[in-house]
Amino acid sequence: MKKLIATVLAASAIFALAACGVKTQETDDGKLHIVVTTDALYELANIAGGDRVSVVNIANGAEPHDFEPKPKDIEAIQEADLFIYNGLGIDVWAEGVDAPNSLAAAEIGDNAIDGDPHMWLSPSGAFLMIESISEMLVELEPESKDYFVEKFAAFMAEMAELVTEFTPKFDAATRKTFVTGHAALGYLARDFGLEQKSVEDVFASGEPTAKQLAELAEYCNANGIKIILAEEAASKAVSETLARECGAGISTIYTMERAEDGLGFVDRMRNNLETVLEALSTT
Repeated sequence: MKKLIATVLAASAIFALAACGVKTQETDDGKLHIVVTTDALYELANIAGGDRVSVVNIANGAEPHDFEPKPKDIEAIQEADLFIYNGLGIDVWAEGVDAPNSLAAAEIGDNAIDGDPHMWLSPSGAFLMIESISEMLVELEPESKDYFVEKFAAFMAEMAELVTEFTPKFDAATRKTFVTGHAALGYLARDFGLEQKSVEDVFASGEPTAKQLAELAEYCNANGIKIILAEEAASKAVSETLARECGAGISTIYTMERAEDGLGFVDRMRNNLETVLEALSTT
């Protein structure tokens, strides 16, 4: 965890931004037009670009795992200055789209957890994703470099604040394992030295068997798990079934794949950290 804090705090010193690109088109409003595939990317692109960008989420509330673009969506992507998709299997269709400038924001170095696309749900993952977005914005509009670096630095400071605040709290927790309906918090768990157990896999595909539910219920009972985490923007049925089996309650987490409760990115990140901490602390 000390390494994570150091990485986030020192990032401004190693944030090398290239300034060699140009816009693909001139627009009436003078902004960079960006198309994205998830609400998390919509938030991150707006944070990185501020009033120098105009961002459209073509999924627009649809489940990103299942979203299928229409011809008008492909046209919008091809006309945009930048197309940002997540990568790592959450929006596979995007890999085959021919766009003038595209970015798979989660496919960064060796940070990925095998098979898990939910990088944006941890402070370190969100930091890396917005760093890659900021670098691309500077390539496309080098005259706004100072502005984009300022936006990046402000977000970096917010992530560093969360890491600094919650690290000692998680370190002090006697239990280090939490249980979710959908395995969306693997990166958050890794950031803070925790373990996630879940009913459904990272893509929430299929239904768990009676045996799987029984085994997880037995684990919850044996380890005093009193709160099961469930997504705000998805069915809580599986989590509720598990909660009944082990006499636990349900608390909500935000996956940011769609807009949720009118909250912004950092507010939802903080809520998730507080909710996981509560789940670890409740006996």
